[in-house]
Amino acid sequence: MTKLRIDLAYCVELSRVVDIQEACIEFFSQSTRKKFNFLCSDPVCRKLDVRVTAVNHYRIPEEDDTVFMSPHYRLLDDHHVTCEWMQLDAALHQDEAQQALRDESEQESARRKLCRKITRLITKFVIPETDGGADSEGIATEFERIRTIQNPYSKRKALKEYVHGVGSTATSLEALVTCFEELRTLKEQDQILQIAGVGKMSFRETFRQVALGPTTNFAVFHGGARLTKRYGYGATLTFIDKLNKRPISIYVPSATIKSRRHGSRMARLFDELERSKDKRPYIRIYWIGNLVLDEEHGWNATVNSLAHIVLRIAFPRARPQNTQVATEADE
Repeated sequence: MTKLRIDLAYCVELSRVVDIQEACIEFFSQSTRKKFNFLCSDPVCRKLDVRVTAVNHYRIPEEDDTVFMSPHYRLLDDHHVTCEWMQLDAALHQDEAQQALRDESEQESARRKLCRKITRLITKFVIPETDGGADSEGIATEFERIRTIQNPYSKRKALKEYVHGVGSTATSLEALVTCFEELRTLKEQDQILQIAGVGKMSFRETFRQVALGPTTNFAVFHGGARLTKRYGYGATLTFIDKLNKRPISIYVPSATIKSRRHGSRMARLFDELERSKDKRPYIRIYWIGNLVLDEEHGWNATVNSLAHIVLRIAFPRARPQNTQVATEADE
């Protein structure tokens, strides 16, 4: 299968263009889970019913050593020659050829090759608002602008700039975590990230193990935790690591999950944990916030919004074959 970078697709069931994170959220928001069908977001391709595949949009987010466990769009049908994603691919290949002809630094060469290895190399992160977090609006707006450019040279230049601008900017924590997971697999966590309102940090500095404790700096904390107790849709999770011999926990209220659209995905993940108790699953939690000590109960992870939490289910041994969430056809 040819690798083609596709950041957006038209979801037939939703009747709109979405990024892969939105596709996942909307799938789990269905009362009856049915796999979505997707067409290319390019207007010409869409008229021709050119399909794309949304890999893993129907699966519970799962932690694994394989890079391509991350949900992403992938080429299915042949696209029209004028397709915006085909043009983006051509512009990137042309840029690579030009770079190879000139004396590029070792660092430039390594970065260019890295961009080809991962789904999307994030270089700027805008911390999502309480109810925000989707990247698709900004990307779609930028492609609307690029489509109006008539001059081929100017359009290629704009597409290259997109990759280093809007196309490398994330406003969802999910997208940032996906990038981090892929960089970690490739041992490339020293890539630099510009965090709006904070400054420049490497991915290694940005993502902080929970066992390292609280910090006065911005951080995306992460750590493995077990489901301790359910409260309707919500739950309390206790981290495997302790801090100064005190337990660390995070509480996600049921009311918060029910009031947020992407809460459905989180609730389904908690359901999967309960169904798979015999396999001893745990959750990898990523969150923007901090740690606060409660003298009576231990450390609490603080978080302001569901848009600031990302979860991955993980299994301590061999990954079971049936972690796929059942669809209507399977039930």
